[in-house]
Amino acid sequence: MDLITAEEKLSEYSADIYSCIINGFSNGYLFLKERKHILTSTTQSNIIRDFIIEEARNTFSCDMIHRGRGNIILLKTDGYLIRFKKFDKRKLARNVKTSQALNYSNQINIPGIQPSVHLNAGYILDETKSSIDNVYITCPSSLYSNNWIINLRYYIENNNKIPLPPIVELVENINTIKISVKKEAVQNREFIKTANE
Repeated sequence: MDLITAEEKLSEYSADIYSCIINGFSNGYLFLKERKHILTSTTQSNIIRDFIIEEARNTFSCDMIHRGRGNIILLKTDGYLIRFKKFDKRKLARNVKTSQALNYSNQINIPGIQPSVHLNAGYILDETKSSIDNVYITCPSSLYSNNWIINLRYYIENNNKIPLPPIVELVENINTIKISVKKEAVQNREFIKTANE
């Protein structure tokens, strides 16, 4: 459950997780643009989450995706379960306090899934609530605290020596932006950016 081990095990997936969140938010925000005035903030967050989940379904292999109770989608990888969430300013997952949310945050094993460390991958909105301020992976210890936090943008840029475009530019770009790792470049830890149209 330590940060260094998590960074090593998640390095292969970090750019894809980042892309899912940025692209899902961008596509969800475009979908909501003309509908925001009739939807509650909770509904808007759920719609954006659905777009992020759709990005994950299209990005990760089927054996990595688990559909749980309550329509939770989890990525299974190397002893970790990752769910996608919107974070508050303290980088805590915004949850309705159900027994399922409590169990996940308290690292209680999920029936039917191999015991794993539970993580949240998510975003914090900027002050305008119309763009992402940053993207993180967190390891919750309860509903009210985290064991550790990875600033995903900083992690990708720092470990791969390639700057990412500013988030505002990514979100405003209507084309889907995919950040991926070339298999032959994994040894060199170089990230490339390609645009999917």
